Formats: sequence, structure tokens, C-alpha cells
Amino acid sequence: MKKNKLIYVVMIVMIFAIIVEGCQAAQRPASPRITPRTTRYTPSAPKTTPSIPSPGVPSPSVPNNLSTTPSTVNMRASTIANAVNKINGVDRSSVVISGNNAVVGVKVTSNYPGNDIDKLKRNVVNTVKTTDKGIKNVYVTTDAGLFDRIDRIAKDITSGKSLTGFSDEIGDIIKKISH
Repeated sequence: MKKNKLIYVVMIVMIFAIIVEGCQAAQRPASPRITPRTTRYTPSAPKTTPSIPSPGVPSPSVPNNLSTTPSTVNMRASTIANAVNKINGVDRSSVVISGNNAVVGVKVTSNYPGNDIDKLKRNVVNTVKTTDKGIKNVYVTTDAGLFDRIDRIAKDITSGKSLTGFSDEIGDIIKKISH
């Protein structure tokens, strides 16, 4: 009889232990770190420079057979900047392409009316999306400080610095433009 009681106690303790262990949340491995997409920035050429057509290389992730290689992304950014430079009121522009996003810095001509800036920005957004069908989101700034930051990034990239070092700064620029 004592032996039976001992067996029942041991079984109850084991069942209780199994229930407690089985009801705990499973520990999952940490999610892998997501690396940012390649980001290229190309300052615009003067207004007199003709647009350079983008050669089409098939790519399933970007519409219209636009390639995402660094040289093609640079050509796309340059083509967009040249198109934006033709807009009335734009003195100079610079473009950063990251995935399907374009960040556009615009220097407005000195005689452009200040109350039409929103209209100018809408015109820039429409021009960018018309020029490059692979762009889904366009962020436009006329802020001189942000424009200078974008120019500095461009110079650093062309001098050979790594693009990944600019991902946070480009994200910060987008955040400031969006708010």
C-alpha cells in the first residue's frame, strides 16, 4: 500500500512537471538582422546636360526591367535629376534612390514665389514617378540644410565611402521630410 502511494505521488509530480514545462512559451531564435538595400545617390548635372537613357536589364523586383546594379541606379538618379531640373522654379536638384524610394533635394530659383512651394513639390513628385516607373515613394525637400546633407553624402559616396554608412542618415532625412 505504501508502495502504491509512492507511485501515485511520483506520477502526479511527473505529470505536474510535464504540464509546467509544456505550457511555457517556446524560445525562438533571434530574428536575423535585415541588411539595408543598396542605396545610391547621384547629384544632378547642370540643366544643359542631356538625359542619359537607362539600359534595361530584366529584374523581377523592379518594374519596367530597371536594373538595381549600382551603375544603373546612378543613371536612373541622374535621369530623374535632369528631368526635375527642367521644372519651372527648380535651380538645381539631387536624387537618392533606395529601392523603390527617391529622395529629392531641390534648390529653388531665387525669383520663385514662396507660397507656391507645395505646388512645386507636387510637380517634382509627378515628374519623378513619370520619369522612373520603378519609383513608388518620392520624398521632396527644399530645405537648404537637408540639401547640403544630401550633397555631402553624394561627395562621400563618389570618393569611395561605403553606402551602408549612409543608410541611417538617409532614413533620418526621409523622416524629417515626412514630418
